[in-house]
Amino acid sequence: MASVEECRAALAKLVAQFDEIDEEDRAKHVVERTVSCRVSDLDVTFYGRLHHGGWTRSRRSRRRTASPPT
Repeated sequence: MASVEECRAALAKLVAQFDEIDEEDRAKHVVERTVSCRVSDLDVTFYGRLHHGGWTRSRRSRRRTASPPT
């Protein structure tokens, strides 16, 4: 199983490949979207925004479990 850091590195590689696409081609084919990537076994979600200028990473979150009652 991959770690959170390995998942982050894989997403960074994907973003780097996306950034290699010619800006004109991106403008023709990319639809602006908010994107989330859920890695359920690590209980983490990566969020970002895809747009004509590329990809903007916004945050990463982990679901927090409720504290047991005292």
